[in-house]
Amino acid sequence: MSSRSVGVASHWYTSKSLRKLETKKLFHDGWVALCFGQDLPNDGDIHPSRALGLPLLATRDRKTSQINVFHNVCSHRGVELVQTSKSQQTSIRCPYHSWTYKLSGELIATPLVGGQDENGKSINTCPLVNKDELGLKPVRTKLWNDIVFVNVNNKAIDFEEWIKPLEERWAPFMNHQLYYSNHEDSRSVLQPKCNYKLAIENYCEAYHLPWVHPGLNEISNLSDHYDVIIKDLCSGQGSKLYDPAVKLPGIDDSLIPKEWKKKSEYVSLYPNILLGCHDDHWIAMLLTNEEVNLTTEDMRIYYFNEKAISPEYEKERIINKEQWTEIFKEDIESVEAMQRGRDAGDNFNGGVFSHAMDQSNLAFHNWVHARLPKITSEDEERVAVGEEYHDLDQKVATTVMTVEKEPEKDKDTEKMRSGFMGAPVKLDPKGDYSLEVKIMLGTIIAVIVSPFLS
Repeated sequence: MSSRSVGVASHWYTSKSLRKLETKKLFHDGWVALCFGQDLPNDGDIHPSRALGLPLLATRDRKTSQINVFHNVCSHRGVELVQTSKSQQTSIRCPYHSWTYKLSGELIATPLVGGQDENGKSINTCPLVNKDELGLKPVRTKLWNDIVFVNVNNKAIDFEEWIKPLEERWAPFMNHQLYYSNHEDSRSVLQPKCNYKLAIENYCEAYHLPWVHPGLNEISNLSDHYDVIIKDLCSGQGSKLYDPAVKLPGIDDSLIPKEWKKKSEYVSLYPNILLGCHDDHWIAMLLTNEEVNLTTEDMRIYYFNEKAISPEYEKERIINKEQWTEIFKEDIESVEAMQRGRDAGDNFNGGVFSHAMDQSNLAFHNWVHARLPKITSEDEERVAVGEEYHDLDQKVATTVMTVEKEPEKDKDTEKMRSGFMGAPVKLDPKGDYSLEVKIMLGTIIAVIVSPFLS
């Protein structure tokens, strides 16, 4: 029997009601890109973002230049503190009651919190308000190649361990400083009308090159491409013969392997950053899903040689940026058509994958499948009307790709069952639950008869 691979179901691309659950499972549980270091380039800069479904605030400390991320919420009454990026700030002040925080998160001022004395003088302390305990809530943060990564729930493995496999693969480039021109010749922003996952899938594969990118196919032919897959981290493609018309000063030839002079690699670092590595420049594209069917693609181009960002090479930088912008524009028609196709619902069950051409795409779908629960139409309707979805977290994940073989169940996984009022109860196969059942029945009877006894 031949194996057929199955893609992620359509409702994960179209359902507004499932976005919160998907964000929690794919964006909050692990490391995820929030913004770029260049979004707050100077000490004292602050940059708010709601890209992860939460109000977050990145700050660059005035003393250490370190970037920190906090929940963008005042500890007093929960006001969102900052709505727009600002430069060279000395503190963060709540617009509601003027509670004030350092850029490193400490609460430093609580004006009038104790009221006023008989002379009308402000009392700025209160026994019930301990400033040492009421600073901004920090978010685990790591700056890597000018990308600000965060782990919202603080449960992911160490960042260094997580990124290590990719760093080892791209070792020749990891110890070199990146240079950014801070001009429009190094940035491009597009907004395809599609779910962000389709942008990732499209970037993962080279299968579409001959038809969608005929110009690129001339300098980097489909036959020169190969898969790049690092399980549970990233997947994409590489080219053994990338030879553009314009190249800028790059890393010294003696510092990188010879094959990298014509080689390039492109990976989707799950769940929301696209990377491209060449011997002269580095591409990073942040994907932000503004709506379930609208994605912002924010591309930044960095260079490995400081000469490349000098005025001497401005023309070449513009050509390089326009080349990459055009390539991503060429993809828009395809990803938007795939988004419209997802409106077929159950009539498109995720599609199929070529084991010759779609392995990198398949790897991404496997990653998604392993983290999202299997959702039925009934489940989706419950979520749509506002019912809680905690029980969906216990559902078995969608079948992982090769349908001819079910994944083995983890023997050490604790079996769970729903207790009274939905509380999870550990299930001991040898346990006696007669007492528990009696307690449950007694509680139910008490609830029913109590109105008649009062």
